[in-house]
Amino acid sequence: GHYEKAVALWEGLSSTDYRAARNLAVAYYSHMDRKNEVLPLLKQALSLKPNDEQLIFETVYVMGKLGVAPIERISFLNNHKSAISRDDIMLEWARAYNMAGQEDKAIELLRGRNFVPAEGGEHAVAEQYMFAYFLKGRRLMKENKMQEATDCFKAAQTLPQNLGAGLWNIVRLVPFKYYEAICLKSLGQEDKANENFYFITGIEVDYFSNMNLPELPFYQALCYRETGMPFKGDMLINYKLQDWKEGMKTIDAGYFATTPFFISFCDRAVQQRSAYYSYLLALAYRYTGDTKLAQKYIEQAAVSDPYALNIFAERQF
Repeated sequence: GHYEKAVALWEGLSSTDYRAARNLAVAYYSHMDRKNEVLPLLKQALSLKPNDEQLIFETVYVMGKLGVAPIERISFLNNHKSAISRDDIMLEWARAYNMAGQEDKAIELLRGRNFVPAEGGEHAVAEQYMFAYFLKGRRLMKENKMQEATDCFKAAQTLPQNLGAGLWNIVRLVPFKYYEAICLKSLGQEDKANENFYFITGIEVDYFSNMNLPELPFYQALCYRETGMPFKGDMLINYKLQDWKEGMKTIDAGYFATTPFFISFCDRAVQQRSAYYSYLLALAYRYTGDTKLAQKYIEQAAVSDPYALNIFAERQF
């Protein structure tokens, strides 16, 4: 906890020792609120130990968390292409492709690699693959290409074996099943659409659904509206609006102070909580038709976490 003393020691060594430069970057990011100084330090560390994969991973991860444009992250990874072999860096590459609107490149990259399954990381690979098809489908919907969009949402629900990934909870399929149903309904296939709507409304909201898809109630409310039960959807969203507003104000008990996979670059709990609940409130207000508040909260979410795929997607559409 003696961050200032550690910083003083590392500052004296950071110009010649890659470990000191990297550790100083962690201290600045996670403890000293000096995030604008982090990327130069990580690049300094890389200059002292070129092509180190841990430094490459941490640099591109921090670039995403700081809102560096996806195309710049792709360029950075291309510059280190010959040194990259790790799965987690490949996922950062796929994320950057997705966020740059290059979903086909993300799919090609993911399909062309055999990923090693990891306990606790089952969804990390699946998320990027499914998200690529999600973005493609949403764009095709905007172009009124409903059959092609349907195909994308269906493709997202089947994971190729080479990903080494599975779906730990069925709730992960909900966004794709919902938009597939909207497309089917527009194509005159209402019975098939209703199967998806009823599948979604039949899922129980519990601890595990909140962990895997906290926006499930939003999708359920939309499904109630699509199946002629708007009052039920309105009641659900009104209840969740109050719940999510209270969640925004709650003092963190530790959950929002963590990062996955032992990542050392940690955002403040209040910042992570803001991103989480701002996103949910944006969806709720989108459902109620309050576009100004929906826009306010999605922008607030994006400022708090520009790295999050779900927040990125909702800003696009």
